[in-house]
Amino acid sequence: MTVAFKKPESLLDAKTIYCPGCGHGVIHRLVGETLDELDLRGKTVGVAPVGCAVLLYDYFNT
Repeated sequence: MTVAFKKPESLLDAKTIYCPGCGHGVIHRLVGETLDELDLRGKTVGVAPVGCAVLLYDYFNT
């Protein structure tokens, strides 16, 4: 069986608490995929703004 999708290694195995329909989780996945594909994990500094986006620190494997 071919794997169509796997969680980016840059993301922790944590359940997100964003509101339904919120795009924060999608953005986190896209950033995680990009970090993995470009081999930038451990070489990147992330800064999250105030509000819900600050939860970024709880979901990334640094």
